Amino acid sequence: LLAAPAEDARWCGFSGSASKVELFSSKGVLNGSSSYLAGKRIRHETLGENGKPDYLDEVSGGIHTERHFNNAGVKRREIQWKLDSENPRNSLKEREQEFADSGTLTRDRQWSAGKLVTDQSYYLNGQPRSKNEFGGEGDSAWQQATDYFDNGKVSRTGRYSAGNRYRQLPLGTHQRFNEAGKLVAESSYDDRGRITREKTWDADGKLLSDDAVFEDGSRKAYSK
Repeated sequence: LLAAPAEDARWCGFSGSASKVELFSSKGVLNGSSSYLAGKRIRHETLGENGKPDYLDEVSGGIHTERHFNNAGVKRREIQWKLDSENPRNSLKEREQEFADSGTLTRDRQWSAGKLVTDQSYYLNGQPRSKNEFGGEGDSAWQQATDYFDNGKVSRTGRYSAGNRYRQLPLGTHQRFNEAGKLVAESSYDDRGRITREKTWDADGKLLSDDAVFEDGSRKAYSK
């Protein structure tokens, strides 16, 4: 519509390939850029005062990705959405990652069909810190939780009911380990989240105690 020298058809990506439109501040400093294809924006980037990336928004292969950066241009957060081709407002989050100022990944969450399925965190040395897996539906929903030492070995693991968002109940067998990976404690729970048995071991794997635990909190050495 504007014709030369504006070339708005090319700017809006109607020339057979994606365009690149540079954006400037009132002082003439480059502070961002956008790309369009067939009239739809597929990429947008803003820059900080130092010229480093500040925010990046990109669409590719049906995935909408947002990236946030710190003042030094290091990525601190990334979010991915699966686009609904018929109604973009119904797009579903698929993944969200968080990073330290050093760029090290510290948290990674993933969704499937709009439901959270994994939530993992990491130490700054790159080793896993925790992992939570989610599954089931309604009253049968569950959460499998695992924590780690900073050497990568499991410190404790167990399953919880996740049907009630305000009250999680431990289920089945929960275990604790030392930093060498040796099992040091084990607790068993019934389907109502009540502890029924506890075991402990020393660092050499020798059984120290094995108690049956009753509803009133009293206990007795377990016997078959």
